[in-house]
Amino acid sequence: MGAVVAALAAGCAVAAVFLSGGAARPDRPDLEVALVAAALVLAALLTFGKSKGAKISAVVLAAGATGWAIYCLSADLGSGTPGVSTAVLAVAAIVSLVATGLPRPVRWWLAVPLVVVLAAGTVTAVTVVPTLAVRSTTAVAIAAPALADRVVPSPWTWTSPTKVLDVVAAGAGVAVAGTGGEVTSLDGPTGAVRWTYARPGAHVRALVPTPDRLLLLAVHAPGDGGTDRHHLAVLDAFTGEPVRETLIEDVHGADPVAPTSTVLPSLANLGDDNFRVDALDLRGGNQRWSWQAPEGCVSPFALAATWCWRRCCARTGSACSAWTNAPARRAGSIGCR
Repeated sequence: MGAVVAALAAGCAVAAVFLSGGAARPDRPDLEVALVAAALVLAALLTFGKSKGAKISAVVLAAGATGWAIYCLSADLGSGTPGVSTAVLAVAAIVSLVATGLPRPVRWWLAVPLVVVLAAGTVTAVTVVPTLAVRSTTAVAIAAPALADRVVPSPWTWTSPTKVLDVVAAGAGVAVAGTGGEVTSLDGPTGAVRWTYARPGAHVRALVPTPDRLLLLAVHAPGDGGTDRHHLAVLDAFTGEPVRETLIEDVHGADPVAPTSTVLPSLANLGDDNFRVDALDLRGGNQRWSWQAPEGCVSPFALAATWCWRRCCARTGSACSAWTNAPARRAGSIGCR
């Protein structure tokens, strides 16, 4: 029975290789996760052996795999942008270590609880671990404040506990991005903190509101900044509730993040000066439309902070009869060979 449990744990480890690693491990399969899974598979095979050496080798392999899996999970949590792959891997490794270390023969009343722990731990890892990286408070939704009709002296001040990286108008006031992956929403009329959203260990690469100020896009990079994917959280600008979370291409500032009120267009480089624009629905997460430039057209700066096509294009992806951004046109951001 112990060998069967070890085999089930190895199967979970193999499944972890194909699960999302978040912005910390954007590639599937991830090399470290794959190596740990391979070690657990080998340990499970050795568990079926009859010799004492095979059993000792199985325990040693499982112990080494468990230690590395826990290290990987700790590193992912510390990055502020974890996925579920290393969490499932750690659960599988721990169960495998216990199964290979039990004296033979293993009775069913010992094996069954291990299978239950493996199943429950896997479900918990998938549903709970990604949320462990988030520290947030939310607020009650309110109507947008009226626009001021005159300039008045500053009615309040607020001192950030960390270095301020960016300040944008969103929701019922302003949103402030600080070091340590923190985003804080301040009430416009009073300056009171309305809500917070933080990913300790990560850092905010971009903080961009939608034109209607109803949503706020926060892009977090892993703590080491060493991946080509970042974590995008679409937040309700009034309450701070996450509306949608997904991975986004490497972002080095707000310019590549230029949402409309409903979609986020992104630029995909197809090579040979060719590109495609894909529009992600901010609330649903599905792709709303995709547009590719006609043959011979080049637009390496198609997603500048100010759009070069009319608003109808951003909503529907349809072509427009005229470019509307004269400064961008003069700068050569749109051109045909």
